[in-house]
Amino acid sequence: MKLLDLMESDTKQKNKQQSNSSFMNMLHHFGNLVANIDDVKPDSPMYIDALANKKEPEELLQLALDIIRCMFEPNPIGTWLLNGNPDFLDDVINDENNNISYSSSLSTTDNFQHHITETIIPSLEHQGYQSSASQTIYAIITTHNSNLNTNLVEANSSEITDTFDINGDATIHIGYRCDDALADTLRVSVMVAELSHFYKAH
Repeated sequence: MKLLDLMESDTKQKNKQQSNSSFMNMLHHFGNLVANIDDVKPDSPMYIDALANKKEPEELLQLALDIIRCMFEPNPIGTWLLNGNPDFLDDVINDENNNISYSSSLSTTDNFQHHITETIIPSLEHQGYQSSASQTIYAIITTHNSNLNTNLVEANSSEITDTFDINGDATIHIGYRCDDALADTLRVSVMVAELSHFYKAH
């Protein structure tokens, strides 16, 4: 093997290691965030105990999976969405900020607004959610590939914005992803992060 080939092979291996490292770092940091939501520490440092004390552990797990899948969606609808933009999570991935409410539920494709007001909002309010200018909202909508079109994206994004951005000062990030097992339904995972006093003061 020529020296140039060896150098190229070594570079590819290092790039692969760096890529894998970045991916694992993201999963690790996000795992720490999820473990601290609800302001309750896990019973042990084992990941299997991370959700043991949560209000809605299954919904929180689904939210976490949807966010990760959204970040790595191989066929994103647009780069201006939450898809592929982990920087949008920077406001909540920290030890100071765990005042978070969350919801993950299924809705029909033709009655989305009703689902937001009758299912998602009450679920968030049960966890202490109140509309505030210091909040950032993340929403991931998952559905069958055949449902993902411009009309659905525009309509659902508008309904989420109209519901959560009452005073026009909320920060909202929305992502879409495909799951062909959902057929004519939508899975809507929502996370509302209230910025900590540290961030409010700075």
